[in-house]
Amino acid sequence: MLWGAYFVPAQWAHVPSQVGNFPLAVGMFAAALVLAAREKAIVRLPPRHAGVQIGAGLLLGVGSVALLGLVPRIGTGAGFTVAQLSLLVNASVGIWVFKVPAPGSRAAKVAVTGILLAGFGGTVIGAMR
Repeated sequence: MLWGAYFVPAQWAHVPSQVGNFPLAVGMFAAALVLAAREKAIVRLPPRHAGVQIGAGLLLGVGSVALLGLVPRIGTGAGFTVAQLSLLVNASVGIWVFKVPAPGSRAAKVAVTGILLAGFGGTVIGAMR
């Protein structure tokens, strides 16, 4: 519930989502700098890990910008629900590609149940639009 609450102040202020969420982006960047600075050393990743992290960040950025374009078109509730369907992909890749949690384990079964429920809910909300 709180994760999606960052759309509400922007709607109340009648500003575009891109403008209303700029402070959110600045806050995330500042928090990342603070956490990196706590190490009291230069934060370095091996080149292979850096590439994966940069790729993941680019994908997250593209998804976030797409979400900002989607919400004004179909509404906050439906747009955010569609965006959260990315959790289906995230959990599926974690289980079947990275084997965390191990496929067939109780935790994996709970995650798959959650994936199916989220997918069903997203489909129902999408069909109602």
